[in-house]
Amino acid sequence: MNLIGEVVSVSLNTTAKKQDGGEYPAWQIIFKDHEGRIKDITKHVNGLKFTKGLKESLESLQPGDNFTAVLEKRGSFNEVLQIVKEGDGVPVPNTPAVKSGKVTGSNYETPEEREWNRIRIIRQSAINYAINLLKTEKVTPEIEQVLSVATRFAEFVNQKD
Repeated sequence: MNLIGEVVSVSLNTTAKKQDGGEYPAWQIIFKDHEGRIKDITKHVNGLKFTKGLKESLESLQPGDNFTAVLEKRGSFNEVLQIVKEGDGVPVPNTPAVKSGKVTGSNYETPEEREWNRIRIIRQSAINYAINLLKTEKVTPEIEQVLSVATRFAEFVNQKD
């Protein structure tokens, strides 16, 4: 996701309030969006250490400069990957590169993990229904019998027609 704006002010040494109270050291850029609304990006100062070139980009911004901030959703936060001053000749990606697999620290499943979990849930449910269908007071069904019926149930659930 890209954020475009006009710089009002930049501070590399400020404090921000935590949601649950208290404060933390932060950097902040206050800007006007394309509709003239005042907005800000406020992030922990550690981001300046771990995001290559971010500190230098922020230091080069002056009030009135136009910029593009490249953001990426990580968990419940938008992380700043890059800030480019308009006219610096640096290409700005439209969107960050798509990464495969899980994002470190994320609880979200990848599409492959979601699909595999869906298949397992259907199989488990099919096994339970097969047992309920085949079991009586006098008869305990054989595993092969249960799996055969469960496979038919799962195939029926997954068929696309």
